[in-house]
This record gives sequence, C-alpha cells and structure tokens, in this order.
Amino acid sequence: MEYIEPSKNFKSQIREIKLGNINYEPSFSLPFMKKEKGNKRALLAIEILMNIPQNYSPILKEYWGNAIYDMKLWAQKAQQSSCDILALKFNINDEKEISKAIELLKEIISIAQKPLLITGSNKKNLDVILLPKLAEITDTPSIIGIAESETYESFAQIIAQKGHKIIARTPIDINLAKELNILLTESGISQDNIIIDTNMGALGYGLDYGYSIIERVKLAGLEGDEMLNMPIIAFAGEESWKTKEARIDNFDKNHGTLQERAIAWESSTAAAIMLAGANILVLWHPEVINGFKKFMEEI
Repeated sequence: MEYIEPSKNFKSQIREIKLGNINYEPSFSLPFMKKEKGNKRALLAIEILMNIPQNYSPILKEYWGNAIYDMKLWAQKAQQSSCDILALKFNINDEKEISKAIELLKEIISIAQKPLLITGSNKKNLDVILLPKLAEITDTPSIIGIAESETYESFAQIIAQKGHKIIARTPIDINLAKELNILLTESGISQDNIIIDTNMGALGYGLDYGYSIIERVKLAGLEGDEMLNMPIIAFAGEESWKTKEARIDNFDKNHGTLQERAIAWESSTAAAIMLAGANILVLWHPEVINGFKKFMEEI
C-alpha cells in the first residue's frame, strides 16, 4: 500500500509582521508542516531591563557584566548578538522614574540598529501613564505593550496614530484574547498591528496549558477567525528564569551545572512554545538565541 502523506489546507493565514527591516511573511499552517506553507522560524528578541531585580540571575549578571546597570550600554551590547529585535522593558517602580525612562528610550533610539519592542512595568497604574509617553516619542514603528483590558484605552489612540504594533495580553483564555482584539480594533488599531500574547508558563510550570491555548488560537485563526489570525508573542525568557531549575544550584550532578540547566530550561521552553505556534520569542540569554537559531535551521 502506498503511503500518502496527509496534507491540510486551511481557510486563512496568519498575518505578516512588517517591522523595520523585518518582513515576516504570512504563515498558512501550523509550524513545521512538510507540505503546507509554514514559517520555518520565529523572530527572536533579547530583553533589556531598566531596573535589575534583586533576584536577577548571577549567570546573566556574569554574561552581561556592568552593562546591566546602564540600559544604553546594555542595548549596544545586545545589538551585537544574533537577535532580530531589541526588547526594552521599562520596569519602573514609581512615577518619579517616568522622565528617566523617556530619556533612556531617546538615547537607545539614537543608537538602535534593530527594530524595537518596548514594554512597561506590568503595573497598571504606572503603565497607563508611561506607555502613551513611550509610544509618542518612538517615531519608527515598533512593538509596544503590554495592553490589557484595563489599560489599552490609555494608549490605543497614539498606537493607531503612530502605526505601532500593540501586544494584547490576556490570561490564557482564547475567548478573552478574541474579546480584547475586538476592543482594540474598535479603538482604531488595525488588525495587522495586533500581536497576541496569551501568557504562558515555563517548562514544568504550566507549559502544557500555555501551549494548548497558543495552538487553539493559531488553529482558530487559520480556520478563518479574523480576530485571532494575528501573530503570537511569548515571553519565554522571563518565565524560564523564574523557575527553581534556573535559579537554585542544589540539584544532582546528572542535571548539569546551574548554567547548563538554566540555558537548557530557557531553550526547551522556547522550542516548545515555537512549536505551538509563537511567531516572536522574547529571550534573556544570548547563548540561547545563538543555539536556538541553529536549532531552527536544523529542523
């Protein structure tokens, strides 16, 4: 009996991403199908923080050195990596830091050679003030976030005017993701400028649930739902370095050194989420980006 490889023709496609020198073509299937036209890689961003948290990994501190205390210097060093996008996180702690965040962004824009992804503090009371200001001074179309149901109205208008892309985050629920996308389009933001963030967990920490929601959103978009056929972003680095496997050095030797394990944890998390359908991965360690690009080429 002759084996016929199964093939699936979907009704729609996942929207393209145009950002600076990046032209990420539409995808017509789930990732890594053989006969369907699926994209063969995700875009990789490296995240740079304005303020280093107390529990920031010593492995990351050792790699970046003193650059982590100077956001502009850190951005210059990160640009030398093989990342596609620079992800700037302005994790301020109070309103007094807003003016400093604005000046830092201006300085980084002046030296940036790669497209920018700009996020705030994840504190709703601060981001409703901060994000409109950051979006306003960024003249080159960039990715701005995080927009949630309680905060999107504060900066949706400036996003629409400037032509930025907006990250729409909802808590691992396909219906909430669709609802927020509808609200954003009603606020004047083009469907082509919405990037979905369904939220996720790291390897071993809710990854299966995050994976399944990303896959469901992707399938719904491919089957013709125009409010879910947007690219998907996943903050795999942030989630991975929260885990005890990436932070604690009291595992058996057969688990590898802490550095080996932490990098493997981020790499494995990113690989799984990409296979689920994520189009943009935000990562923390440059070695993960270098290894991940090789992995994507091989598969």
